[in-house]
Amino acid sequence: LAVASASEDCTVRVWDEASGACLQVLEMPGCAWAVDWLPPLSSEGRPRLVTGTSDSVARIWEQKGASAGVDENVVAAFQAAVEERKAAARKGQEAAEQGFSPQGLKVEDISALKQPGGKDGQVKTVRDTDGKTYAYQWSVISLKWECVGEVVADPGQGQGAGGDMVAPDKMFDGQHYDYVFDVDVQDGVPPLKLPYNRGENPYEAADRFLLAHTLPASYREQVVQFIIQNTGGAGQAAAAAAAAAPSSDFVDPYSRTRDNEVKVGEIRSLLAKIKASYPEERATVALKTLNAYCLNLLKQPAEEKFRRIRKSNAAFQQRVASLEGGEGCKVLELVGFRTDDSGEFYVVNEALFDRKAVEATCSELGR
Repeated sequence: LAVASASEDCTVRVWDEASGACLQVLEMPGCAWAVDWLPPLSSEGRPRLVTGTSDSVARIWEQKGASAGVDENVVAAFQAAVEERKAAARKGQEAAEQGFSPQGLKVEDISALKQPGGKDGQVKTVRDTDGKTYAYQWSVISLKWECVGEVVADPGQGQGAGGDMVAPDKMFDGQHYDYVFDVDVQDGVPPLKLPYNRGENPYEAADRFLLAHTLPASYREQVVQFIIQNTGGAGQAAAAAAAAAPSSDFVDPYSRTRDNEVKVGEIRSLLAKIKASYPEERATVALKTLNAYCLNLLKQPAEEKFRRIRKSNAAFQQRVASLEGGEGCKVLELVGFRTDDSGEFYVVNEALFDRKAVEATCSELGR
């Protein structure tokens, strides 16, 4: 018997189940995300292998000689894509060894962080002792360099699959974006940051932006048009906007769309239950408190004080935890809060944090 595995090193491997020996390595054009066995086409045939990779292609593999109808052009195109990925990886490695990322960013030694920054928000990219490259930003408040995140390959291409390195100016709240626009909302006021990813629904990005900065909903269409006009690919953004209401029968296996819809539905039910089950004043205070927790997370997701709630805090106990049905605590858990090991705090669990659920909560409470 054989076992197959998929890996983000852009390979699929076939193993002997008994000995654990690797029988074959299949090079892929991108990260291998899924692999499974398919039944043989006939009683005398052998099982086939199906693979799913980050280039959005599913491929079916048969043992050599099992099929005489293989298109040589398809094979050649596949091999060319694999070689292109390898060449890009070699190029990136050579650039990294010379101290530059593929985008030409100067990568300094970690010792560069011993010198203070020249201004608030100054960014440096450094190579740490683990060999990885990180972006650091100078803070005049803490008077130290704060790590923004690792400089990695464009997630749309996959590690070593030809993707450019993500520049620090395309990072926002510790996340990588294809675009981070400066939006002037008012004269004399610093521009607001509008993050956007290619292929994202512009309406969702606009709603997130308006909610984060407490701007009126009347700006929504303006923001959408701004995104479409400034992404350099209006057709793609416009198509994403037109697809704002996809069929409920289609679910991207990597986006967990349906799970998110269920979670948002649970949150709405809990908020409605609070409104209906408790005296108006008590319900209003509870909902405003939950709204404050979620808004703070949206506006400053990296701020530690907004990522933890002391369970013994008098205001929390009185306004949220005291709800007899536990609805308030259930809402916090649905957006990603969990009790820490000490049992004294609710803290944001990175693996469970759901920004869309937080946005939905704020949207519902803002009505």
